[in-house]
Amino acid sequence: MADYHGFLRDYRERSVPGEARLSAIRARLDAPRRRAWPLLVPLALAAAAVFALRTPDATDVPLGAGAAPGPVALTDAVRVDARGEGAAHLAGETIGVTWRRGTLALHVDPGRGVDLVVTTDEGTVRVVGTAFTVTRDALGTTVSVSRGKVETDCAFGGPSPLSAGGTRTCLPRTAAGALGRIHALEDGGAAPAALLAETESALARPDAGGAVANELGAVRVGALLALDRPGDALLAAERTLHDAPGSRDPELRRVAARLYVTRGDCAAALPHLAALAAADALGPDAVLFTRCAPEPR
Repeated sequence: MADYHGFLRDYRERSVPGEARLSAIRARLDAPRRRAWPLLVPLALAAAAVFALRTPDATDVPLGAGAAPGPVALTDAVRVDARGEGAAHLAGETIGVTWRRGTLALHVDPGRGVDLVVTTDEGTVRVVGTAFTVTRDALGTTVSVSRGKVETDCAFGGPSPLSAGGTRTCLPRTAAGALGRIHALEDGGAAPAALLAETESALARPDAGGAVANELGAVRVGALLALDRPGDALLAAERTLHDAPGSRDPELRRVAARLYVTRGDCAAALPHLAALAAADALGPDAVLFTRCAPEPR
């Protein structure tokens, strides 16, 4: 059991994402969302665009990055303070805001007939007369209402009204986005049980595969080890290696080999140790390979 706790500490150290790896992962996760963004504009904004063709005073206003800092009056009834990146499309009293990242604070005067929709990759917010903020980051899209009432519609979770004092977070729409959320939760010191629940949910998504599933599988194994569930961790490692091989395979093989040796099952550990040896990645587990390798005849 002492060996088990020793390699548990070792796995935790190895599995904590370094800044370089996190930057690479986040860059990889952000790129598809940027490419896919034009395909994700909902029908509400498409309708606004059609209306704009018939409306001579339709305008597009950049918000946040590339725009003047501080509060902006979109109309005499709508004021925004953008700390991030997005754009607004104005056509009379119809306003469509596309928000990509950061925090957007909006103040809409009630009773002015304003039709305003804020759209992110994770959902939409529709309002007529209120004050609220929309924050989009690695955790998803969070809507907080300080006055009035909005209607939120999350890609995961569907529509729901939100009144003053209420907050709702729309989770990332894709498995890759869910992985970014999980890494952000890890950075924030989330409990292993919470990480495990998030990971199980992300792996159940239909688009969870390839490199994303491999990374999610490694996080799941780490959470199970932290919860002192070595049997489940072993099953999870084997499942990830079989279903979604990838860059985290050496760590997963190391966990599997050590857990098998802890059980006294060198025969099951040997294929993982041999694969590590072939990749010149045995490291401190060379002693286990020597112990489990068959004697030459």
